[in-house]
Amino acid sequence: MTIQTGDKVTIKRGKLNGQAGEVIAFQEDPAAYVLKLEDGTFSVQNAGNVKAPTEATITQGELAAILSSAVTTGGDDTLSVRDVIHYIDAKFPGFASRISYPADAAE
Repeated sequence: MTIQTGDKVTIKRGKLNGQAGEVIAFQEDPAAYVLKLEDGTFSVQNAGNVKAPTEATITQGELAAILSSAVTTGGDDTLSVRDVIHYIDAKFPGFASRISYPADAAE
């Protein structure tokens, strides 16, 4: 899973081991995340020192892309709830089951 801005991550090593924080920014070289810790302080952690969240975070852009793709593929400008669940579940497997939607209905 790719860690994104806004995700809650856990620090794996060092004096901040076990602390959680929200990803505020990412720098590419060297790969590191800027985290806002629960106590309000900030920390820069290398990419190998953070544990990804157990759940995916869907950004506004990703949701817009999923819905745009669904409308384009479906050929209709109206989507049912079933369609939306199907397209989100295709991008983030397990989404349908998290909302107790029947697995066969999302396929």
